[in-house]
Amino acid sequence: MMGFITSILLGKATFIQTKTDGSRGVGREVKTHAWVGVEKAGFYDLSLRLTSFEDCPDWEDWHTLGLLGQGFNPSGEIKLSMVRSHFEFENTVNASTHLKGTKSAVYFAETMNDLNAEIVANGLAFCNSPLTDILRERFGERQDLHAKAIVHLVNFLNCKNSSLVGLSQMDAWEKLAISPGDAVYRVCSRGKLK
Repeated sequence: MMGFITSILLGKATFIQTKTDGSRGVGREVKTHAWVGVEKAGFYDLSLRLTSFEDCPDWEDWHTLGLLGQGFNPSGEIKLSMVRSHFEFENTVNASTHLKGTKSAVYFAETMNDLNAEIVANGLAFCNSPLTDILRERFGERQDLHAKAIVHLVNFLNCKNSSLVGLSQMDAWEKLAISPGDAVYRVCSRGKLK
């Protein structure tokens, strides 16, 4: 909608944190993960929840808002690797476990889909994530929810909508769900998606 070519990358990501004393670090692998690549603007992954894990008491909060462009926000604290093969993924993850006092994020895209009208019109079916399961429970098969989020974000960037930051995650989705208009049509027509 803003003139950028966008692709949805599907694959896996591993997040590793090691200690400065060289003692054993901890890691989390997400085997089914999605993020976005935007031509000339980098990679975006806003679904990260790297705060704490019940089964991993040694995990320290990464205090990150997500992957934004060429790195994580706040910048400078997380080593990012985008790899192109299973072999490179395994080697990079292994090498990251031997770094001292480092937080590392290793991404491997197994497939890439250019954003198109079918994906926009079937957002819940395409994403099929733990979040989409929650959204289905709350809103049913509302395939337009992701399109509504896109429209809201574009309007926010153009100073036409207010931020949803102060709302809980579900309250933000509730606000998006009741927003007026045909979001799928707006995204596809303005984005010239086929």
